[in-house]
Amino acid sequence: RFNEISKLTSTEVYSHPTEIGGLNWRIMLFKTDDHLSFFVEAQNNNTENWSCSAIVERQLISQKCEDIVHSKSSKKANVYTKGIYDNWGRSKFISFKDLFDE
Repeated sequence: RFNEISKLTSTEVYSHPTEIGGLNWRIMLFKTDDHLSFFVEAQNNNTENWSCSAIVERQLISQKCEDIVHSKSSKKANVYTKGIYDNWGRSKFISFKDLFDE
């Protein structure tokens, strides 16, 4: 859960990690121009050469009205490879105008 999304800056904020399939996953949010950037990030502490496949669904649920959901999902498995961390998402997940007009 993230609070005060309207106060985000270009500095990333992260969720607490959750272990899934032997990897730690976390959500990363930040502001890009007038949009909310929304990424999931995988972390593997065991080796620098690794890969995994995942189908990712990102949902933004209003805290004021749980009926308002913004969702984007991958249609196919995405492979994460690169050093210790790698992420996948959209730098323009939703505009702040669309987000706060609802």
